[in-house]
Amino acid sequence: MRIRASLAPFLAALLSSAPAVAAQAVAVNEIVPGVLVLTTSAGNSIASVGPDGAVVIGVQTPATTPAIEAELARRTRSPRRYVLLSPGDSTVVAGDAGWGAFGAVAVVHEWNRPKLEEWARLPGAPRTALPPITYSEVIAFDLNGESIHVVHMPPGYSNDDAIAHFHHSGVVHLGGAFTSDGYPAVDFSQSGSIDGMIETVGRFTDSPANNRFVPKRGPVATTAQLRDYHRMLVQVRDTVRRMTKAGATEAQVVAAKPTATFDARWGKGPVPPDAFVRMVFHSKPESN
Repeated sequence: MRIRASLAPFLAALLSSAPAVAAQAVAVNEIVPGVLVLTTSAGNSIASVGPDGAVVIGVQTPATTPAIEAELARRTRSPRRYVLLSPGDSTVVAGDAGWGAFGAVAVVHEWNRPKLEEWARLPGAPRTALPPITYSEVIAFDLNGESIHVVHMPPGYSNDDAIAHFHHSGVVHLGGAFTSDGYPAVDFSQSGSIDGMIETVGRFTDSPANNRFVPKRGPVATTAQLRDYHRMLVQVRDTVRRMTKAGATEAQVVAAKPTATFDARWGKGPVPPDAFVRMVFHSKPESN
């Protein structure tokens, strides 16, 4: 996938219209000792915290960083911080999300760096540091007795989707590929694809029953719940593709309500059923 040649007009419009962002609180769920799920309005992040410092992985914004750092400081005396910034809403572009000011080392996928560099050059962009480290396919963190592998995935929510596997704890953060509070979003401005989302989730449906999965949005899930989510994605995609192949228009596909059997479980989140169907309709197979 290619990053767009120029995001300047889009990002400039955001800078001119974006209001000042107030600091936001964070909800904390310690799912196993030393492994935290940090929930803010931007979504769920996951962290390992202990005597060696902290690794934080997930969607971050300057508004959420101070509250997360305050929580980490309450749980470890070490000042060491590594923060891997996962892709969020394409309208939220904020350098290192303010982590450099706390002495943290910020990391992004290499496909995200050019977007951040272009944003930083725009007139009016906040004076925020850019992440100094990028990775390509895998980056590993070994501290606090935990072995954490962050692995770049096929484009699902976006083209820099990644999973974070906490091997000793049996915890996996699936990022934008998994939302347990409703239907997921596919961000086409960041080369997202329903097929990539299904592929990423499908790699973990045979995981041990006691594994836990952290979504981008919603509560932590079990393997069985992840399997149900994967089944939903596959069935909706296949239904939409069959209708499209038979010549149905977008309006006809939406009107047929291909998510109807799943709406009671998945239709109450921030992505309405019809909006999700439209995303699936426009997410064409790679061969098309």
